[in-house]
Amino acid sequence: MAVCPNVTPYLKTPSDESANSLVATHLYALEMDKVDLDRFHVGGGGLDSMCDDLLVVTPWGRIALIDQDGQAKYLEGNVPMNLEGLQSHPDSADFRPDRFRVADILLKQHSEERWELFVTHHYFTGECIRFRLSSTTAFLDGASVSVSPSWRTIFDAEPCMASTSRYGHQAGGRILTDGPGHLLIVVGDHGWVFVDDIIASQHPDLHLGKLVRVSIESGEADVLAIGLRNSQGFAIDADGNLWETEHGPQGGDELNLLEPGANYGWHHVTYGVHYGGTINVENKHELGGHEGYERPAFAWVPSIAISSLIVNDEQWFPLWKDDLLIGSLGDVENGRSLFRVRRDGTDVQYVERIPVRARVRDIARMPDGRIAILSDEGSVLFLSRSYRYCDEESIKQRNAYSVDCEELTALLDASQSDPQENGGAAETPDSGDESGSGEAATATGAQLYATECAACHRLDAEEHGIGPHLVGVIGRSVGQVEGWNLSEALRSLGGVWTRESLAQFLAAPQAFAPGTTMGSQGLSESEAGAIADYIAGLPARE
Repeated sequence: MAVCPNVTPYLKTPSDESANSLVATHLYALEMDKVDLDRFHVGGGGLDSMCDDLLVVTPWGRIALIDQDGQAKYLEGNVPMNLEGLQSHPDSADFRPDRFRVADILLKQHSEERWELFVTHHYFTGECIRFRLSSTTAFLDGASVSVSPSWRTIFDAEPCMASTSRYGHQAGGRILTDGPGHLLIVVGDHGWVFVDDIIASQHPDLHLGKLVRVSIESGEADVLAIGLRNSQGFAIDADGNLWETEHGPQGGDELNLLEPGANYGWHHVTYGVHYGGTINVENKHELGGHEGYERPAFAWVPSIAISSLIVNDEQWFPLWKDDLLIGSLGDVENGRSLFRVRRDGTDVQYVERIPVRARVRDIARMPDGRIAILSDEGSVLFLSRSYRYCDEESIKQRNAYSVDCEELTALLDASQSDPQENGGAAETPDSGDESGSGEAATATGAQLYATECAACHRLDAEEHGIGPHLVGVIGRSVGQVEGWNLSEALRSLGGVWTRESLAQFLAAPQAFAPGTTMGSQGLSESEAGAIADYIAGLPARE
């Protein structure tokens, strides 16, 4: 869990010079800032937030850091890919260095100063190409970030690809955490159609075209789902649903809901056709049908060259509640954009295109409220909520972009409050304070509440959000709150909420109230106690 003390919310007040930075969407006006890195030679790479900073790994493994002021610098060290060996190989032209790339990165925080960096990437053995998961340690010391030169190989996908014509351009490789000891990886089929006369994505002994669960400690890998083509986006929502975006062939880019044991049909079925418009007339399946296989939740025809995927941060973009943000790489009219997917549970309601004028390779959320986008042009774009329509005239006219300015102002004021008012600087998760009490724990509780609870539960007014409000919860009857129908699991408990019972519920909802609709947030006992202390210490409201 990321704990970032003193994160400064990002708010850009537009000026005349920033007139071209406006990105107008259906519900929000956004400001776009751009930070240029060296131009990339190939597509690929990834980014992830590191508190106020953004860590970027380029397609060929260079590591850069961008601070909140937009200053970029490259760090010492590279992802171990053996690019030099590939480029100097006598058959390097056949091995296609333009398909050799970093596919994704993931940062996992262990303390305020220490993070683990995971990278999926290609590696040249001298004879064949491996698709690999590696890790190292990143250190955050004040404003300074460094990366350890010691890398560990965790997992190699099978097979090692000796064919010079088949690898890389359908690499997939997106990563998610799956509990404290495992990662989920969606491995692309790398363009391999048949291996030993068996379709690669359906081959039981290969990792190509599969959803794979990997042990971080041992590297042991289990295949959970099959029949994927080229997975470009991967995210988990608040309900635990796994969403995946996938390149189809010509037409038929997919948004899939991944389930263990499922088969998504590639290379048997697709909504697309072969490049050039031909079809396989011998295919026993009806063109565009998915009989016997899992259907996409949504598909794009024509293709948008679909890419990365995130679930919206409701704290900063409440009008995009539960929405998915999906990138596109296409240069055609409907590409070079974000696509906002409005959904009701797992049902897609509509899709809004948001032009950003760049090939979107990766997307990440920042704790300060920004959305970071890695482009194939070698730059990073930052999107943030705009304040330009929060003037008196726009608010008076109820401009579509000004209706929630009051809420944005309140959010910023709360986030920018003096840390001393909340007990000083935040402690780290490994501080050793298991009691959850004290001024430092209160500051930690405020930050944990903001990241883990605020998206669903309100504290600023007696209004319900996605979940019931928590105003005056300490001393309130368990299972009872006006205007909200709580689960029978809570209603049957009786009694009133105390600081101790609230902490127990936050740490293990199902153990405290079996059958409750609230899922586990993965909080430790000390973290749950810190949140309970923070809520208990809030002033009473009339």
